Amino acid sequence: MKWQRHKSTKRKSISKRLLVAGCFTVIISYVIAAVFLFSMLFSSTKESNLKAIEVKKKLLLSNANRISEYSLDVFTAQSFSPNLKSYQRTLEIISQSTDTSIIVFDKTGRIVTVAGLDYDSYIGNYLKGDYIDAILKNGETVSNDDAIDAFKEQENMLIVGLPVSNTDIYGGVLISTTADVSGGKLLFEFFKQFSCSVGISLVLTFVIFYIISHKITDPIKLIDNTVTEFSKGKFDLRVECGTNDELSSLCENINNMATSIENLEKMRSSFVSNVSHELRTPMTSITGFVEGILDGTIPKEKEDEYLKIVLAEAKRLSRLVSDLLSISRLESGSFKIEKKNFDICELLRREIIKFETQIVKKNLNVELEIEQDEMFVFADSDAIIQVVTNILGNAIKFTPQDGKITIKAYYDADRVKVEIANTGEGIKKEKLKYIWDRFYKADDSRNQNPEGTGLGLYIVKSIINKSDEKIYAESVENEYTKFTFTLKKA
Repeated sequence: MKWQRHKSTKRKSISKRLLVAGCFTVIISYVIAAVFLFSMLFSSTKESNLKAIEVKKKLLLSNANRISEYSLDVFTAQSFSPNLKSYQRTLEIISQSTDTSIIVFDKTGRIVTVAGLDYDSYIGNYLKGDYIDAILKNGETVSNDDAIDAFKEQENMLIVGLPVSNTDIYGGVLISTTADVSGGKLLFEFFKQFSCSVGISLVLTFVIFYIISHKITDPIKLIDNTVTEFSKGKFDLRVECGTNDELSSLCENINNMATSIENLEKMRSSFVSNVSHELRTPMTSITGFVEGILDGTIPKEKEDEYLKIVLAEAKRLSRLVSDLLSISRLESGSFKIEKKNFDICELLRREIIKFETQIVKKNLNVELEIEQDEMFVFADSDAIIQVVTNILGNAIKFTPQDGKITIKAYYDADRVKVEIANTGEGIKKEKLKYIWDRFYKADDSRNQNPEGTGLGLYIVKSIINKSDEKIYAESVENEYTKFTFTLKKA
């Protein structure tokens, strides 16, 4: 024997799915927007930085030239020391006003003064390298491209170096400033504000989707609970959604379904009771009368009278069994529709003649209104006979004494419409939609309709549906009831 392990699957909440989907959608949207905006901002910032750096380089070179010219006067003096204090003060002013660092060195590469730097750690040191040779020997202007190592902190710096010279080279000047033009700070500030807005949006999204999801899922939970109760046989419950959308329509349909099931259950119970009564009553009559004839209780001269009663009861049983067999054939699929051309007017005439006894007995006025003497249709004649028999039989049964029955047949496009209407009490509006249900009887009292089982119209509807035709009923209480069905024109 093999044992199978069944994994218990935990149901996922629709509310949680909506929340996750909403937040995920917002995050994805913000990520896409962020990528797009950051790429634009970065490109714009990068271009702005390059332009700003170029401007800084020009200003740096301009300041370097000014310092070089000022230093030339100092270097060409016979003694450097007497002018050092004034010279130093001027360099400090330039350094502070332009936010730069300045190194001045002589033609041997020895640093003679600095500004914006630690004086003691630089003075007296010698500068060496290719950039020093380029300045002192070749009189060239150098920049970051020449790998200048004179400044101890060179990260993210702009540096320019040039000689102090006229016809001779007396020394050189190195000036540096930061290359930061605040583009990074701008990006950081933008990212910080963007992150803050994303956080706020996520919180608002969560709250909004939480409210929306509960508005959607609460009615669904209510529907689920109610349907669960339906499965337990509690068909008297109803769903109240309180919305005005598809869920409201769903609730209405579920309530209609519950009403139909409840009515069907009532009808089934009533039908069992009715059929039991219908079977028991004639069987009791038949048994009693036959026994009375056999044992001599019934006089010989009255045997024919009682045998007629036995025959009527037997026919009543036959009709009931016939209806039950028809339903069984319709529901099992063994009821076949075999269509052929026939005259519907002739069929209606024969049906009226068949009910002549009942018509005369109740003194009914029956009118047949037809467009032509012959109107051929393409349908199953035996099935339509059963349809007309059931409808006309009901019309005669429910038409009061001296009432009127009207039968019409007329063309409507590619169809022939047949109407059978009768005067009388009619059918209540709230009950009209249930008349096609199996076992349904518009009048619940058996005494009002002792022969009915509520199967006739269900059989009629099933036959018309199987014939791919339409049938509908109209009724005005205390005035009339009318049944109309269609047949394909031959």
